[in-house]
Amino acid sequence: MLWAASLFGFCGLHRFYLGKPWTGVLYFFTFGLLGIGQLIDLFRIPGMVERENLQQQLKQGATVNLHIQGPSGNIATSPQQPPPLLHQAPDPAEQKKTLETTILKLARQHKGRLTPVELAVNSSLSLEESQEALEEIVRRGYAEIAVADTGSIIYEFPGFLRFDDSDEEYLMKGYEKI
Repeated sequence: MLWAASLFGFCGLHRFYLGKPWTGVLYFFTFGLLGIGQLIDLFRIPGMVERENLQQQLKQGATVNLHIQGPSGNIATSPQQPPPLLHQAPDPAEQKKTLETTILKLARQHKGRLTPVELAVNSSLSLEESQEALEEIVRRGYAEIAVADTGSIIYEFPGFLRFDDSDEEYLMKGYEKI
């Protein structure tokens, strides 16, 4: 319908609608690039509208069905999940469980020792949030605090420590339990 307004001299209205105001102004003052651009857009409008709709859905966090043509020529469709509820607050209990799981997996990877910096780098937490999360685990008795000779604070998880007190690496780093 907006494209048809060009028949009455109002070219480029469809481009304003599709979020392309600069080309809309260009089309308006050049009569759709002397009609050539307007004619080309007549065939491109369905694709332009689909692309703009996909961008709007992605901005709103919706999942999108993707059609991918395989080597055999068949089209495989990815399963579409229902869009998330827009005003649903994240479950604090679920967030806490996910954070604890992340911390424990990292502690296991790092042989039972973890720093706030390592946690921040491997999660979406800030340094302050990482330190608070690790201190909470210490308060609950699942970890201990150790200090290196350099003054770095290390959080140790006894269940994951893979050494005995004679371990050279541990002694060389100069850790001291608090």
